[in-house]
Amino acid sequence: MRPLLQSTEEEEVTMSKKGTRLPFIQYYISKFYRSHGVFVATHPSLVLGISIAVVLLLCMGLLHLEVETRPEKLWVGPGSKAAEEKEFFDTHLSPFYRIEQLILATIPLSEDNPAPSIVTEKNIKLLFEMQKKVDRIQGNYSRSLVSLKDICMKPVGEECASQTVLQYYKMKPELFEDYEGSSHALFCFEHYTSSEPCLSSYHAPVDPSTILGGYKGSNYSQATAFVITYPVNNAVDKTGHENGKALAWENSFIHLVKEELIPMAKLHNLTLAFSAESSVQEELKRESTADVVTILISYIVMFAYISVTLGDISPHFSPLYVSSKVLLGLSGVLVVVLSVLGSIGLFSALGVKSTLIIVEVIPFLVLAVGVLI
Repeated sequence: MRPLLQSTEEEEVTMSKKGTRLPFIQYYISKFYRSHGVFVATHPSLVLGISIAVVLLLCMGLLHLEVETRPEKLWVGPGSKAAEEKEFFDTHLSPFYRIEQLILATIPLSEDNPAPSIVTEKNIKLLFEMQKKVDRIQGNYSRSLVSLKDICMKPVGEECASQTVLQYYKMKPELFEDYEGSSHALFCFEHYTSSEPCLSSYHAPVDPSTILGGYKGSNYSQATAFVITYPVNNAVDKTGHENGKALAWENSFIHLVKEELIPMAKLHNLTLAFSAESSVQEELKRESTADVVTILISYIVMFAYISVTLGDISPHFSPLYVSSKVLLGLSGVLVVVLSVLGSIGLFSALGVKSTLIIVEVIPFLVLAVGVLI
């Protein structure tokens, strides 16, 4: 027991005034921060100047700020099992194709009456008109124009493997009348694997369950929706630019649907819904800028509240920068803002992409911790 007591006594140091005994490490940490505080108090201009210069230097990294909006990078950990399996699949086989989709549906006549069947000559002709517009759109990528033919999946030959009821007519409007209109589609719903005229333009059968919606069982003739799917070639996306051509076309596709196809559907008393592979990513980008004003106002109100609450508005005869606790509270808030901006700038300069949580959550958490302390 004696050596143990002796070593313990050696690790403790007696303070001079009150005789308080502190552990060895705690004593030197206390001594260091006491010296640091004295230095800061005696050289305020130098410390403030160096601190501001360092923060401004770090903030220069904001010029390289990139916000990560790819869902698989945001919500799947890089070392997770799902990420490893996806990387193995994409590397050894090929990435699952991108999906662009339209859903054209009828509207219920009333609350008691269900929606009528969409399999009519009028609606199929309308679908041909929409398809013609889709075939014409082009995206601009690196000064070159990209059409659906350039990026679509082509399992056999040069025809796109689009999944649509129009495949029963080989995607050709002139064959609609030759094949006796909508009755040919009704026939193909039951014989899509056995009848040669029902084969698609790429010489494969088209399962009606993949191109129709709103039916019960196998009663395809009562379907209330056409489902049009465009499979698009995909690439292993590591930097976010491998699918540039597809993204350029998808932007034109989304614009066409919003500006032309949806109004066309409304004129025929139909509804049109759509989705693109980049829809989630584009929505994340939109959300990153849609709430900027709200977040900015909340920050200003929060900063003002904390500055006034922590402050003291009673008059003092000493200079404002010495006696004002409001200015002290505001300075504490500015320290939080500058620390967040500096850290973002540092990691942006190192090539690390940022996420929306940095702007929306982190400043609140850091400020809350600072206030509690």
